Formats: sequence, structure tokens, C-alpha cells
Amino acid sequence: MLRIVLSAAVLFIGTTGCAQTEPAPNSTSLLTDQAETTDPGYLQINNPAPRKIDETGDTWDKEKDKALIIKAAERMPRVHVKQVAFQESDAIVTVSIDEDLDEQEKQAWIENIKSAIEAEIQRYNIRVITE
Repeated sequence: MLRIVLSAAVLFIGTTGCAQTEPAPNSTSLLTDQAETTDPGYLQINNPAPRKIDETGDTWDKEKDKALIIKAAERMPRVHVKQVAFQESDAIVTVSIDEDLDEQEKQAWIENIKSAIEAEIQRYNIRVITE
């Protein structure tokens, strides 16, 4: 009798363990099942919306962020910001430089502009494009 009970228990444990499978890639499941989060109940790590300041729901204003980015980039001499675009957690900054530069100098200017913006605002992945 003990042998039958133990055999049934082992069989039950084996079949329930093997029956657990991952959902199919094309299946529709809750977003929380697919998104990486910091801790249970908190924001997603790659959240497409602006970050929350606190639990009351205040968020950063993208217009203020845009003004900060423009101000930081235009601190560099002979740099004029043409456009600032936001794509999820990326900020794409298009600038023009009033100087003829070779490719090496242009890359150095891009890195300096990017550093100036990142020193001012850290919420976005900054990408600088020159015209």
C-alpha cells in the first residue's frame, strides 16, 4: 500500500512539473508578464512614458526637458539646436555647428555636446546628430 501511495506521489509531482510551460511567443498575455520591472508594483525599466517623480502621479514635462536640452547644448559656442525629438527613453538632438569641421573634429563636438546635455538631464539616452 505504501509503495502505491509513493508511486502515485512521484507520478503526480513529475507530471505537474513537466506540465508547466512558457507561454507561446505569439500568445496574448498581460503586459506585466512581458515587461521587466524594478520591484513588484513599480515602474517598468524601459517605460515609454516620462518617469514619475513620486506616487502622486506627477511626471516630468517634456517641454521643460526640451528647453533644458536646448539650453545645455547651446552653451557650447557656435552650436544651434535645430530639433529635439523624444522616442520613449531616447532624446534625439539635431544641431548645426557654425564652423567647418573634419570628421574627427565633428565627432569630438558631438561628444562634448552630448556630455553637456547629460550633465544637465539624465532621464534620457542622448543621441546628437549634426547637419
